[in-house]
Amino acid sequence: MSPWHGLEFFASTQQKFHVTGVIEVTKGTRAKFEMSKETIANPVFSDVNVNKDTGDKQLRKYGVAPIFNYGFIPQTWEDNRNLNGDGDPIDLCDIGQHKDTAKPILAVCDYLVLGCLGLIDQKEIDYKVLAIEINEALADNIKTMDDFIKKYPGKIEEIKNWFRDIKTYDGKAPNTYMEGVDFFDADETWAIIHECHLQYRTLFSGDFVNR
Repeated sequence: MSPWHGLEFFASTQQKFHVTGVIEVTKGTRAKFEMSKETIANPVFSDVNVNKDTGDKQLRKYGVAPIFNYGFIPQTWEDNRNLNGDGDPIDLCDIGQHKDTAKPILAVCDYLVLGCLGLIDQKEIDYKVLAIEINEALADNIKTMDDFIKKYPGKIEEIKNWFRDIKTYDGKAPNTYMEGVDFFDADETWAIIHECHLQYRTLFSGDFVNR
């Protein structure tokens, strides 16, 4: 089953601000894995780049391991044809802070959306949805981004800095953020996710088979 096409973007709870998330990169690991849009059933593969010294292809690694589980929301797409998106499903960052929160590749979980970052990556809009697993949110009594910030001060800034600086380890310029936006709140993020779902439905109009 395709993790992109075969899963609903709504969480099993069917509640507002609850979405399904699929993990591609495990928290604390440097290997960069990514869902393949062009391959049948959309498996998650190791990304590759070119070794500058040898010219050979090699498995790609982050310069610094992410401090969150990193994945995407199924049945979403950021339109790179008309809306300056990056042409991928919208990204989800599992920012849970409980012990042993690292999740394996292709883990599928229900998440509470807290907000998102409006990252600009090589002139493309690349939203980063910030969310925590629903059970962890209940255990920590976290309902909003403000609740998370009060309980874990400084964590959102750490995540913002990670995304800002991660390309510099490859010799590229730092990423930037949408001007004047610290982060989008849950209502704004919910609207962005729904728009990306509509873009997905337009892209695959009438074709919701597992590909």
